[in-house]
Amino acid sequence: MGSSRYSGEHTYELIRLSASALIHQRGFEAMSMRQLAERAGIQAGSLYRYFPSKHCLLFELLCDYFDDLLCAWYEVRPRGAAAEQALAAFVENHLVWHAQRGQQGGLIDPGEARSLAVAEQLRVQQLAQSYAQELRQIIACGVRQGCFHCDDVPFVSDAILALLSTAGRGRTDAVIEQCASYRAMVFKLVR
Repeated sequence: MGSSRYSGEHTYELIRLSASALIHQRGFEAMSMRQLAERAGIQAGSLYRYFPSKHCLLFELLCDYFDDLLCAWYEVRPRGAAAEQALAAFVENHLVWHAQRGQQGGLIDPGEARSLAVAEQLRVQQLAQSYAQELRQIIACGVRQGCFHCDDVPFVSDAILALLSTAGRGRTDAVIEQCASYRAMVFKLVR
């Protein structure tokens, strides 16, 4: 009984990893369930035991993307730190998390949410906004502390996230080496 449960969990994770890799390589719309089944090494009909549709799979992957990203930030977020220290930690966490996730083949562009139904898109946007709000709070705190100077915190926050999202897609060791450069760029945007 335990081995079949493990097998089901293993297959579930294999499907998710295979889907993430295919979506990353080809894009969601170009990925077919047949290609996914082939990559995962299972029968196409077996996919539907785990995910009722291709869109349900994408929705779950994107929700997990933001949930995992937020959890990773909550684990390292420096409590009671000055805004400069918090911003540096946010930048490093974002870059390293994306690089590590990319190395595992589990990195999906959040823009793929455009393929979801409106209600699902809204949920993914809410999760994305929760993450963006963390950065906005750091920047707003820095403005209050007098160490950051920006008139439009949401705009600057969105610009920083756009910069970081394109940066954290390389090898983990290369991204870690580049953290200081990206941190310097981010600090230029808030000073």
